[in-house]
Amino acid sequence: MSASKEISSILVQIIKSKSNKNVSKKLFDKDLYKQGIVDSFDILNLLTEFENKFSIRIDPVKIKGFTFSISFLSRLIYKLKNK
Repeated sequence: MSASKEISSILVQIIKSKSNKNVSKKLFDKDLYKQGIVDSFDILNLLTEFENKFSIRIDPVKIKGFTFSISFLSRLIYKLKNK
């Protein structure tokens, strides 16, 4: 399994455990906030979980084109972990 796919899988598990929402693969490229899968409070909580899990810092305000999608977050986390 590639690192990006592994990260995606972990993100889906965290989202499911924290928000009780299941994210199918067809939604990986979609903004989960715009799709109504997560709300603004979920995003804050989930970003904290992602930061703790991967030992990184995510600042959505400073990231150009930030999208709360599995694909975007997986690439971002991979990039931050491999700085």
